[in-house]
Amino acid sequence: KGWFFRSLLELSYMINVIEKNGWKWKSVESKDYKIPYIIDGKERNYFCDFLIKDKQLTEIKPKNLRRSKQVLAKEDAAIKWCNEHNLVYKIICDNEFDKLSFDEIKTLHNNGIIKFINRYEEKYKKWQ
Repeated sequence: KGWFFRSLLELSYMINVIEKNGWKWKSVESKDYKIPYIIDGKERNYFCDFLIKDKQLTEIKPKNLRRSKQVLAKEDAAIKWCNEHNLVYKIICDNEFDKLSFDEIKTLHNNGIIKFINRYEEKYKKWQ
């Protein structure tokens, strides 16, 4: 479908939440959605995972990283940025939706529904 994902959590959310609900969405890894933030005195840029229904910037995170210094810095900046752009910011943790099982990932991959970039294809082959 031309979708790109950076983690299996993102893929799980795409399939088990976005697609199942039929939500309109897009990836927001572009300069139009660049959110500047500062951590440890250094300026950085943050790109959320998804724009859902043209109104919600959504970030997918493992629960154990939810309160990390970097995630909190990004969240503060994203909330301010979203307020300025008439959007809502939301972090979704991995315990809030069903994750794809290994068998589901294997089936999707073997049926050509998903494919990995080369380095992850090698990891996948070892993972089997």
